[in-house]
Amino acid sequence: MKRLITILLVLAMVFGLCACSGSGNTDATGGTEGSMGDGLQIGYAKINITPEDSVPLGGFGNTDQRMSTGFRTYLYATCIALTDSGDNTVLLFTLDMTNSYGSVMDEARRQISQATGVPFDAIMVSATHNHSSPDLENTAEASTVRYITLLKNWMTQAAVAAMAD
Repeated sequence: MKRLITILLVLAMVFGLCACSGSGNTDATGGTEGSMGDGLQIGYAKINITPEDSVPLGGFGNTDQRMSTGFRTYLYATCIALTDSGDNTVLLFTLDMTNSYGSVMDEARRQISQATGVPFDAIMVSATHNHSSPDLENTAEASTVRYITLLKNWMTQAAVAAMAD
């Protein structure tokens, strides 16, 4: 339910920005060409990012590394693609992770940009800040390195699917 509310709030903000957008060229009828308000298309995708292997867990201020032994709730990557009539696209991601791990997400954003053609700076990632998800900073564990590769691929799949939706 929280995710639905978050998605609705993001969409409300986007539509509010589109309605207020004054950028673009004014045509002879007084309308605006090329603004986000013209022909906005929205796509959505959700993909399971729950680790299959045991991975180090982040959250709860770990001082001793906890390893996962299973799961109670699936983790997801959600992507919303917003494209205007000028084919400008923004990708908004929400990950069920403790945080968005800057360097890992920069790598993911580069991979997504290459796969979709969406500029790096138009791909935004946020985390739901749950308190028990893979610790992507613990790269001493081989399972973390494998999971990071999978996560980047899953995010890329979600972006492609959202753009196709």
